[in-house]
Amino acid sequence: MIIQVGKYNVDNEGFVYDRQREKYYMFIFEEFEKNDKPVGNRKIFYIDSKIIPEFKTEKEVEEIMKYKNYSRIKIESKKFYKPIDN
Repeated sequence: MIIQVGKYNVDNEGFVYDRQREKYYMFIFEEFEKNDKPVGNRKIFYIDSKIIPEFKTEKEVEEIMKYKNYSRIKIESKKFYKPIDN
């Protein structure tokens, strides 16, 4: 399911499992210009499945976008994220 959050598209691709059988949701974040052209800032993240953030503001998306591509991220609350691996 793709949602638009300001200048970003957030796509929840469903869940995947890692080698230890931990479940993660795969999200794709992509930044767009006003005319719907991709800017080229596209990242994929694997988010811990216990708490899924809602991503209602650009600021929330930009907090996640700080991490490197393909990071596994643990969500400890709706507002606090931390990478599982670097």
